[in-house]
Amino acid sequence: MRLMETRKVAVLLGAVMVSLAAIMVLVDTAKAVPLPSHIFFGDVTVGGAPAADGLTIEACIGGVNYAKSTQGTTTTKAGTYGTQGKSDDFQVRADDTGTPALEGGVNGQTVVFFVKGVQATTSPSAVTFKSAEITRVDLSVTSVPSTFTPGCAPPPEVTPTATATRTVTATATTVTAPGGGVIIVPATETPTPTATATAAATATAIVSPTATATATPVSVVPKTTLPAEVTLSPNTTVRDDQGNVIQMTPGGVISLKTEAGVNRITLPFALPIGRTVGTLFDPVSGVRVERLANGQTLVSMPVKDAAGKVQMTIKATLDALTGTGTTATGVITKLEMEIPPTTVNLALTGPVEVSISAILNQMPQGASIQVSISKEPDTQTRSSFVLAATGAGTEITDIGFSVNIIKENLDQVVGAATLKMKVGKAWVDTHGAQNLRGFRKGDDGKIEILETKFIGFEGESALFEIVSPNGLSVFALVALKRPPVIQPTPTATPVRTPTPTATPAPTPTAVATPRPTAVPTVTPTTVLAAPTATPPRIVPTPTPTALVAVTITPQPSPTATAVPAAGFPVGGIIGIVLVVLAVIVGGVLGFLWRTGRLGRRG
Repeated sequence: MRLMETRKVAVLLGAVMVSLAAIMVLVDTAKAVPLPSHIFFGDVTVGGAPAADGLTIEACIGGVNYAKSTQGTTTTKAGTYGTQGKSDDFQVRADDTGTPALEGGVNGQTVVFFVKGVQATTSPSAVTFKSAEITRVDLSVTSVPSTFTPGCAPPPEVTPTATATRTVTATATTVTAPGGGVIIVPATETPTPTATATAAATATAIVSPTATATATPVSVVPKTTLPAEVTLSPNTTVRDDQGNVIQMTPGGVISLKTEAGVNRITLPFALPIGRTVGTLFDPVSGVRVERLANGQTLVSMPVKDAAGKVQMTIKATLDALTGTGTTATGVITKLEMEIPPTTVNLALTGPVEVSISAILNQMPQGASIQVSISKEPDTQTRSSFVLAATGAGTEITDIGFSVNIIKENLDQVVGAATLKMKVGKAWVDTHGAQNLRGFRKGDDGKIEILETKFIGFEGESALFEIVSPNGLSVFALVALKRPPVIQPTPTATPVRTPTPTATPAPTPTAVATPRPTAVPTVTPTTVLAAPTATPPRIVPTPTPTALVAVTITPQPSPTATAVPAAGFPVGGIIGIVLVVLAVIVGGVLGFLWRTGRLGRRG
């Protein structure tokens, strides 16, 4: 009899172990459920005719090709793609929600197709990713090259490999920028190697794909030197404020100098003492002097390359150019540099346009500037942008384009800068104008999320204005999943302590026994020992420090610790585990009690 009871106990305990094992497997499985891909198929035409066999089809999201095929290839056959043998032949993989890296598409992202490296026109015109969907998208291009060049980067490969687990100590500093922007200093990583086999991505440890630029950077301003002097041609015409023609002195050179912190400009004209310059124009150099509506004088000096193309213009605003008898001179109140609008056609984004203006605190000596535009910044800068977006409570969904400004001898000279950017209306409609921000990486490595103003639409383009208080460097127009969290700038407001009212203490009535009636009601006030005049005391609020320390802990390299998949709460499963354990253990204890093996003898 006791043997049977012992067997029952063993069976119950075995059931406990099996239940625990099954539940733990369920919990582990629920941690990372991969999402299904988006299946595409359709016709492919080249120049209006069905495409030849073997043309590579790419499906790109954010500059990365996430296309895959169940047949092992993603090429055309019989003028089609995605219909060769199986309906799920051509797929765009979905992101694995169980890892911090981005291995595929996220619902709502734009999918761009390429045929043999050429961006295709799609029907329908706008294609977005949606997990588990099956969509027909027809592709057409006017022509294809003889050799294949990928239109976008391959996805980062994720392979199980024994790697050292990275313990990331990431401390970032956030600074509130003028206009309400957020400045974030990228965190530094301190890797602590431990011999742990983890499923680690072969890419670098960042929170976003390290997609490389889809096109070679396009130089819009070659290396150009800012002149300290400008030579005028003999054809220059200048008149004083009364309309009289003024004779140019020999040499004909305009000089810009900074002496004792004062910027001064001098023109080579024998202007009588006390007279001022009214107008000037040189048809060869393009130098021009004009009077503004507010009475000030503006001197514009174009800087041209060897071919005569204007690369930038130096503008000096001053109260007046006053004659000295041999020259015309004046103190500059505003000195700035302007780079004219330049349009570049980029893969995935389309035509973009950039114009730049920047304040010059003084006229630099031997300074130069160089500007280029690309689809994305370099990998390190992109990683810093990703970290900054994470620190601002959002994430990057795409980068419209990047502007790289290389400077020499300008770091201490350039002040605030303004960038006007144009980008395609379709790209803006896809991501939402409210989610677009200008990002800047300074020469010191600091990342700024800049004040970005949406001006409006001009035809098929959208115009944005970005203000950079800290000058020129690397910029990008970035699409975010949601607007960043902006830290409001605290305002120091002195708090005035009100003067307490001096109320004399009431004279007590000599009554031996308190009477229930005729009890005077005393209004609660501040009672002072003696009514003395106290001057008001001002307690100033501490001046807010612009530098606010913030600790940002980014996701480390992908490890075996996965993020639970959406829709399957691990916390709920743990609760179920506890309930099941309680029921089973209770049953075992009850059985032992009834059989006399727990708490009683017999």
